[in-house]
Amino acid sequence: MRVSALVLLSALAAVSSVSGYNILCMFPIPSRSHSLLAKGIVNVLLEAGHQVTWVTPFPEKSSHKNLKQIEVSTTRDLVACKLLTLKLK
Repeated sequence: MRVSALVLLSALAAVSSVSGYNILCMFPIPSRSHSLLAKGIVNVLLEAGHQVTWVTPFPEKSSHKNLKQIEVSTTRDLVACKLLTLKLK
């Protein structure tokens, strides 16, 4: 009886201490390669049960319940404009 109570208390303590984290992923660089890397990282974090806030210029159409996306697509236009006006010495 005493051993089973100890096992039950240990199991309850283990379950109550397990929780997901709130994670902020910032990949504001408007590059498809950076976006693919970020997507892989975000998907792994979501599968692990974490709450993820993702800052991205390429938001995903399908959304996970633990995913909040912050769209910064204006950076794509800004960087493209700066690259076109870049002057090399």
